[in-house]
Amino acid sequence: MIIPNTMTVPCRACMKFWFGIGRLQQKHFLKRQQRDRSPWKGRGVTASSYTVDRLPTRTVALHGVTGPELRRFDGACHQMQRAARSQGELWWLTTPKGSSRHEIAAYQKRITREQAARGLPQYSAWVFESGPLLHAHIVFLGNRDLANTLQRSQLCLAAKIEPVTDIGGLKKYLAKERTPQAGYRRRDLGGRIRGSHLLPGGGDRVRLSRQLERDGIEAGLVNPWKHTNAKRSDQRTTRSGTETVGDGKSDRTASSVRAADRSRTASRSWQP
Repeated sequence: MIIPNTMTVPCRACMKFWFGIGRLQQKHFLKRQQRDRSPWKGRGVTASSYTVDRLPTRTVALHGVTGPELRRFDGACHQMQRAARSQGELWWLTTPKGSSRHEIAAYQKRITREQAARGLPQYSAWVFESGPLLHAHIVFLGNRDLANTLQRSQLCLAAKIEPVTDIGGLKKYLAKERTPQAGYRRRDLGGRIRGSHLLPGGGDRVRLSRQLERDGIEAGLVNPWKHTNAKRSDQRTTRSGTETVGDGKSDRTASSVRAADRSRTASRSWQP
């Protein structure tokens, strides 16, 4: 065979090089095809591969009502409004200024008993306020008969009980002692009282009855939270043995208190 002078024959090394590159490209293409056969090809990851159950957190602040507490109260009112469509209506009770926590708890327990006696859902939510003295506003599900019973009771003689006619205005009124962070980028909360609003004893400022809390969480209207109780300040004993006596103005060691009690007992039992 005669090869024209115009054609050049590639050498063996050049042919091996070029054919070797082709085989490498073919292998790489086959491997890429195998990798691209996944059912998730081209899909973006929009969520984590597993769900993490986060523990409830505390929602309290020393100087006012927080944003999570306001959202909790809003969800509780929404749940009570749902129940009021079929039975009852919304009422609210304001305790006298200077009420103790024991008295406020007595108001709430009395409301719960009256609701159970009338077959109403035991729904109530209360908001603590510190100014000018400690008191609370309790929003509950009831009717005219329940309200009359409360007004006639010895416990609620000084309390103010009225039907809720404007739930939106009531929410704004009860948010006046909020923190500055709670009102960030919100225009639906109304005015705010400036300054720090320290709650005696601390604890959650917005609390719900057990049934309202359970149903609100199940309906997705209330987020679970870690409850924070108020501190006991009347009388307590520390690990160091220091005991607060009476109103908390005089402190004595527990051993001296016990010694004084023994001496008084001995003096009483001894007779000349």
